[in-house]
Amino acid sequence: MERGPLSDDRLRALALEISEGRFGGEEDWLEWKRELDLNKRLGRFQLSKQILGMANRSPEVAQGNCEGYGYIFIGVEDGSMPGTLPIDPAQLHDGINPYVGATGPSWRPRYLQGNSVVVIVVEVDPPRWGDSIHTLRRGYDNFHAGTIFVRKNGKTHPAEPEDIENLQRRARGSRLDVQFRLAGADQIGWFDRVSLDDAVASISDHQRSSQLARARNHNRQPGASDPFGIMMSLASAQALGMGKERRSLDTFERQVDEWCTEWIESAPQHWIQEYMEAGHGVYVLELANLTDENFSSVQVRIKADKVHIVDEIPSESVRLPEQPIPFGQDIGLPDFRGIVVDPLRFAEFPHSDYPTTIRVTHTDGNAELTWEVGHLRPEETRTSPNICILVDASRVSNQVRIAWTATSTSVNGVMRGVLKRPLSDNPIMFDDIEHDLGL
Repeated sequence: MERGPLSDDRLRALALEISEGRFGGEEDWLEWKRELDLNKRLGRFQLSKQILGMANRSPEVAQGNCEGYGYIFIGVEDGSMPGTLPIDPAQLHDGINPYVGATGPSWRPRYLQGNSVVVIVVEVDPPRWGDSIHTLRRGYDNFHAGTIFVRKNGKTHPAEPEDIENLQRRARGSRLDVQFRLAGADQIGWFDRVSLDDAVASISDHQRSSQLARARNHNRQPGASDPFGIMMSLASAQALGMGKERRSLDTFERQVDEWCTEWIESAPQHWIQEYMEAGHGVYVLELANLTDENFSSVQVRIKADKVHIVDEIPSESVRLPEQPIPFGQDIGLPDFRGIVVDPLRFAEFPHSDYPTTIRVTHTDGNAELTWEVGHLRPEETRTSPNICILVDASRVSNQVRIAWTATSTSVNGVMRGVLKRPLSDNPIMFDDIEHDLGL
């Protein structure tokens, strides 16, 4: 899911997905209830049990969705959204706190209004390493005070011995506890490589036709049969500082064809560099230490499917080959041409003189990135150099999925999570980018 806490719009969309049966079932971070009378003890206890279960999750597992936030929907179920009766937030806290404790888990009610019904969403804060075990503070029915509830397979159950051991390890706080995020635009830009190549080919064809048409027209100007015309042409050429054209039309056409081949190869790379320099798909990685402990030699690794990641955006654009000297203006100087770069070999840009903290590899169209964060002080946030996520239209999904792990040499354990970013609704087109075509 998306980064948490979720916005009201995303919560409404989530409620609609549940009511339309598009969710396979409840999950460790998501619970829903069709009816829950919060004005009665039974309803207040049932909600308290769900809050305690959400708060007793493992931090590394919880981080896999919504940055660890948990959500309990009241007034919606698989297949319908009847809504529920609203209740004053202060009254709700007064009814829940005796069961979870006033200093227990952090939670809050959020109210969604739509389609003439009200849905209450209770948001539970992410569990953290070092959190105490949250227990039931007031007994109800067969559940005695001190009962520990946990989430398993989308349901809330009384804890078993193994669950209590895990919660004790969490309470000792001897595990890595960080927050990872991708800082940049909410939606990732993308482009259609087929359209890009078509536009490049179209421009190349037009330029080739224009150059050859001008050459043929020049060749039809007054020539050997018109001595006066020759004298005027020579005079004009001398006035412009040019000598006599020494190339045949066939030679010039070969030069134009060579230029077209080189331009078609380098123009897409030039355009994509301009795309990056315009800020499309440019992000930085952020890692925050959520504890008061020092973490040594922290490393973050991410994997993203069907994308290409550039770990350093070049400061200078790829130069495009220059067109041949126009026919009729050849003065015999060398024909200097621009640098041609193998198209779409994104990872081979020249690197800076200083060592980078990021390494990127690509396999079968997927990207793997390693970020050597280094030491992370208590409550410190570190930011990576810029990276660019390049996505073309060959993707079948409308979002980019990034799986990440974080480790440290000073503590045990691996933190894991998944970030998902939607793609922009429409691709960035060839003409959307300001660039110099070298024409």
